[in-house]
Amino acid sequence: MKPLLATLFVVWLSACGAPEPATPMTQAEAVSIEEAWIRETPPGAKVSAGYMRLVNAADAPARLIGATLAEAARAEIHTMFMQDGMMRMRQLENGLEIPARGQAALKVGGDHLMLMGLNTALTSGAQLSLQLQFADGSSTNISVPVKPAMGAADSHAHH
Repeated sequence: MKPLLATLFVVWLSACGAPEPATPMTQAEAVSIEEAWIRETPPGAKVSAGYMRLVNAADAPARLIGATLAEAARAEIHTMFMQDGMMRMRQLENGLEIPARGQAALKVGGDHLMLMGLNTALTSGAQLSLQLQFADGSSTNISVPVKPAMGAADSHAHH
């Protein structure tokens, strides 16, 4: 009888201490957004840009694939590159990878969120609701301040 009780006691102890299976985090849950802001526009402007740092806490990479903003007809993730002595930009068709346990930046003069077809001027001090979409189908909504342009390096006049 004692061996049976000892066995039952060991089984009971192991069941009590067994962690519940973890639900995997979505990419939206794993990625935190820091220092997000959207560039102020003059009246009548149809484009602006958004910037932020994306920090991935997961052990697997995440991928930002899109965004929506009520004030813009569309939002695309763009990269900048030099061609024929001129700075150009193009859409990142596959989105922006955020490495496992790493970070990626959308920044002035580099990869950025291009906001096109604006239906209103974006004025400094406003807070806009931006939805970010990830490759696993998850999304997150963040409140983003509108700030003045930070200099000539942030020119999107050719769009």
